[in-house]
Amino acid sequence: MPYHCQLGNCRRNYKLERTDWDNNVPDNCRRGPMRDAGNWKGGIVAPDNILIQTALVPGAVAVLAAGLLWFIGGADRGYAAAAGAIGIGFVAGYFVMLGVPLAPPASSTQKLFYVVAGGTAFGVLLDMMRPPPALTRALGAMAPSVIIAWFVWPRLFAINWGDDWGLLVKAVVFAAVAGAALASLYRDRGAAVEPSVMILAAALGLAGLAFFGASASVAQLSGVVAAAAGGLLLWNWPFSRHGFGVAGVLGGGGAIMGLAAILLFFSEANPLALAMLAGAFLAAPVAERLAPGRGGLARAMRPIALAIVAAIPVLASLGVAFLMDGVGGEY
Repeated sequence: MPYHCQLGNCRRNYKLERTDWDNNVPDNCRRGPMRDAGNWKGGIVAPDNILIQTALVPGAVAVLAAGLLWFIGGADRGYAAAAGAIGIGFVAGYFVMLGVPLAPPASSTQKLFYVVAGGTAFGVLLDMMRPPPALTRALGAMAPSVIIAWFVWPRLFAINWGDDWGLLVKAVVFAAVAGAALASLYRDRGAAVEPSVMILAAALGLAGLAFFGASASVAQLSGVVAAAAGGLLLWNWPFSRHGFGVAGVLGGGGAIMGLAAILLFFSEANPLALAMLAGAFLAAPVAERLAPGRGGLARAMRPIALAIVAAIPVLASLGVAFLMDGVGGEY
């Protein structure tokens, strides 16, 4: 039975019998939750529970959270805060799968929980005050830099500046591309369906890249993000009701970019494939051309066109990852 260390900065995989686990796993890996394919030591993933934990729980929580936030904030303020349902669904799915993370967190996977939870809570409070769109976009643009600073600052400070600039270049490029993507997610009233579809597509792509990059925890958490985005979509298709404010940008968007950062800096995922995945966030203008108009039918068909267009860079990135690297190591 293969066991996988869930620490975001640990690549070690072990093939150990259950009776050998305690005697053979290094002590520095016991800080993080150890999980196998069955329910043991609080484990998460029995085969018959995968669908419940990665899809049903976060999706159902997102549906309920969107309605509750919309009700609390009212039609005047709740429409933007409702997008925080993606972050709330992710937090619920994380809790069911991995439990409560350490405080202070010891790994990037554990830090991700606090990034999403804190970003969602802050975003909901800010959305209730109806911030200007420019502030929402600015917060989205800065969020990836904050994520990188927290996730990889020990490695950045350990760089030999005379020889190794690769890590710094990756950090700068990621911050720029991810920041532009998050800033573009903002939508006013009645347009939450577009960023929800793009996050859903990107999350499914990340799950595939995590599979190729031998990161089981990121693959499962990417599925949680996709399910939470699907929960919000149930409120917003065929007719969109909500906006996509700070809570959606920092919660749902922060979850996607946090998972992408973990893959980029702490796994064997292909950097080119990850960069191609960003194309999913450029699909909205193309989809609008494929389904133009303001009528009810056009508005209902546009998300479908958007999903098709967003799937193109997602499938391309998965193809590049498979052709260049194949399937990653054992989980």
